[in-house]
Amino acid sequence: MSKISIPGVAVGGVVDILASNALSVPLAVYLASKINLNQVPENQIPDQMLGLLHANPGLYALQLLIGVACTVLGGYVAALIARREQVLNGALASFLCVAFGVYAMASGKSGDPAAIQVSLIVLSPILGAAGGWLRLKQWQRGGYAPGRHSHA
Repeated sequence: MSKISIPGVAVGGVVDILASNALSVPLAVYLASKINLNQVPENQIPDQMLGLLHANPGLYALQLLIGVACTVLGGYVAALIARREQVLNGALASFLCVAFGVYAMASGKSGDPAAIQVSLIVLSPILGAAGGWLRLKQWQRGGYAPGRHSHA
């Protein structure tokens, strides 16, 4: 039996990205409300919002926290679906975060400093593994749904 669950990794990766985007909507709406949309050209709105985000350490930390939590969630979901090698499958579920991070860095489309970009790329698999580890610990304590458990 393969250690890697392709469906688990794929679904976990998608959950990570979709949850991150969904939970960031209120923050984006707040930032957009701080810009005079009538006086800013449409193509400059994202840069204005990013500038506001970086100018406010609390909001920037909130955005990072949302991303961190969603990557852990994606790893948890991957491990839940995989039902084996939970930590490995959780770590692999961060593949979309890593791919988007590398793309943003290589293309210059990220507004974050290079050190933060690299840190997030390196931390993503660790955070996904943490989600897998949480699922493993839950399974070991007997916290699994009937018919959804397997040996770690």
